[in-house]
Amino acid sequence: MSNEADLAPLNDTSGPLVIIQGAPYQGYRAQAGLDAALSFAVFGKIPSLLFTGTGVLCLREQIGGSLGRKSIRKLIDSLPMYDIETVYVDEPSLHYWKLNATHLPSFAETVAADDMQSMHKSATSILSY
Repeated sequence: MSNEADLAPLNDTSGPLVIIQGAPYQGYRAQAGLDAALSFAVFGKIPSLLFTGTGVLCLREQIGGSLGRKSIRKLIDSLPMYDIETVYVDEPSLHYWKLNATHLPSFAETVAADDMQSMHKSATSILSY
Protein backbone atom coordinates (compact mmCIF):
# COMPACT_ATOMS: atom_id res chain seq x y z
CA MET A 1 0.00 0.00 0.00
CA SER A 2 1.39 3.44 -0.90
CA ASN A 3 0.91 6.69 0.86
CA GLU A 4 1.25 10.25 -0.38
CA ALA A 5 4.90 10.43 0.66
CA ASP A 6 5.71 7.51 -1.66
CA LEU A 7 4.01 9.27 -4.59
CA ALA A 8 5.62 12.69 -4.04
CA PRO A 9 8.68 12.04 -6.27
CA LEU A 10 6.39 10.92 -9.11
CA ASN A 11 4.39 14.15 -8.90
CA ASP A 12 7.47 16.38 -8.66
CA THR A 13 7.79 18.20 -11.99
CA SER A 14 10.90 20.22 -11.17
CA GLY A 15 13.97 19.35 -13.13
CA PRO A 16 17.71 19.81 -12.99
CA LEU A 17 19.83 22.63 -14.33
CA VAL A 18 22.01 21.36 -17.16
CA ILE A 19 24.88 23.71 -17.96
CA ILE A 20 26.57 23.45 -21.35
CA GLN A 21 29.92 25.22 -21.20
CA GLY A 22 31.95 23.18 -23.66
CA ALA A 23 32.57 24.16 -27.27
CA PRO A 24 30.39 22.31 -29.79
CA TYR A 25 33.02 20.07 -31.34
CA GLN A 26 35.73 20.07 -28.70
CA GLY A 27 35.32 16.55 -27.43
CA TYR A 28 31.84 15.33 -26.60
CA ARG A 29 30.95 17.40 -23.54
CA ALA A 30 28.29 19.52 -25.25
CA GLN A 31 26.74 16.45 -26.86
CA ALA A 32 26.74 14.62 -23.52
CA GLY A 33 25.01 17.57 -21.83
CA LEU A 34 22.29 17.65 -24.47
CA ASP A 35 21.86 13.88 -24.20
CA ALA A 36 21.46 14.24 -20.42
CA ALA A 37 18.86 17.00 -20.87
CA LEU A 38 16.92 14.84 -23.33
CA SER A 39 17.09 11.87 -20.97
CA PHE A 40 15.58 13.92 -18.17
CA ALA A 41 12.87 15.26 -20.49
CA VAL A 42 11.89 11.76 -21.62
CA PHE A 43 11.21 10.86 -17.98
CA GLY A 44 9.15 14.00 -17.36
CA LYS A 45 11.84 15.98 -15.50
CA ILE A 46 12.09 18.94 -17.84
CA PRO A 47 15.51 20.51 -17.24
CA SER A 48 16.55 24.12 -17.43
CA LEU A 49 19.28 24.26 -20.05
CA LEU A 50 21.89 27.02 -19.70
CA PHE A 51 24.55 27.73 -22.32
CA THR A 52 27.57 29.62 -21.00
CA GLY A 53 31.24 30.18 -21.85
CA THR A 54 32.22 28.52 -25.12
CA GLY A 55 28.99 26.55 -24.87
CA VAL A 56 27.13 29.48 -26.44
CA LEU A 57 28.87 28.56 -29.70
CA CYS A 58 26.64 25.47 -29.81
CA LEU A 59 23.76 27.80 -30.63
CA ARG A 60 25.26 29.01 -33.90
CA GLU A 61 24.42 27.27 -37.13
CA GLN A 62 27.14 24.72 -37.71
CA ILE A 63 28.31 22.30 -40.30
CA GLY A 64 29.13 19.14 -38.38
CA GLY A 65 29.29 16.94 -41.46
CA SER A 66 32.70 18.30 -42.39
CA LEU A 67 33.97 16.91 -39.07
CA GLY A 68 32.22 13.59 -39.51
CA ARG A 69 29.77 14.50 -36.73
CA LYS A 70 26.14 15.52 -36.62
CA SER A 71 25.26 19.18 -36.10
CA ILE A 72 24.68 20.00 -32.45
CA ARG A 73 22.51 22.95 -33.51
CA LYS A 74 20.09 20.58 -35.25
CA LEU A 75 19.71 18.68 -31.99
CA ILE A 76 19.14 21.95 -30.13
CA ASP A 77 16.50 22.95 -32.67
CA SER A 78 14.62 19.72 -31.88
CA LEU A 79 14.46 20.36 -28.10
CA PRO A 80 10.89 21.76 -28.15
CA MET A 81 9.69 18.36 -29.41
CA TYR A 82 10.88 17.02 -26.02
CA ASP A 83 9.09 19.78 -24.08
CA ILE A 84 12.29 21.77 -23.54
CA GLU A 85 10.72 24.93 -24.87
CA THR A 86 13.22 27.50 -23.58
CA VAL A 87 16.99 27.43 -23.43
CA TYR A 88 18.88 30.05 -21.48
CA VAL A 89 21.98 31.83 -22.73
CA ASP A 90 24.55 33.59 -20.59
CA GLU A 91 24.40 37.19 -21.83
CA PRO A 92 28.04 38.08 -21.01
CA SER A 93 29.26 35.00 -22.92
CA LEU A 94 27.04 35.91 -25.84
CA HIS A 95 28.61 39.35 -26.02
CA TYR A 96 32.13 37.96 -25.55
CA TRP A 97 31.71 35.70 -28.58
CA LYS A 98 30.05 38.52 -30.55
CA LEU A 99 26.80 36.64 -31.07
CA ASN A 100 23.36 38.21 -31.22
CA ALA A 101 19.73 37.11 -31.43
CA THR A 102 20.01 36.24 -35.13
CA HIS A 103 22.47 33.46 -34.20
CA LEU A 104 20.16 31.93 -31.59
CA PRO A 105 17.17 29.61 -31.87
CA SER A 106 13.84 31.42 -31.54
CA PHE A 107 13.21 29.76 -28.15
CA ALA A 108 16.46 31.01 -26.58
CA GLU A 109 16.31 33.56 -23.77
CA THR A 110 19.31 35.54 -22.55
CA VAL A 111 19.99 35.75 -18.83
CA ALA A 112 22.11 38.19 -16.85
CA ALA A 113 24.60 37.13 -14.18
CA ASP A 114 22.10 37.75 -11.37
CA ASP A 115 19.53 35.53 -13.05
CA MET A 116 22.09 32.76 -13.45
CA GLN A 117 22.79 32.89 -9.71
CA SER A 118 19.07 32.49 -9.07
CA MET A 119 18.95 29.53 -11.44
CA HIS A 120 21.79 27.87 -9.53
CA LYS A 121 20.16 28.49 -6.16
CA SER A 122 16.74 27.18 -7.17
CA ALA A 123 17.93 24.09 -9.06
CA THR A 124 17.20 20.71 -7.52
CA SER A 125 20.46 19.45 -9.03
CA ILE A 126 23.13 20.84 -11.34
CA LEU A 127 24.92 18.99 -14.11
CA SER A 128 27.77 20.74 -15.87
CA TYR A 129 29.21 19.72 -19.24
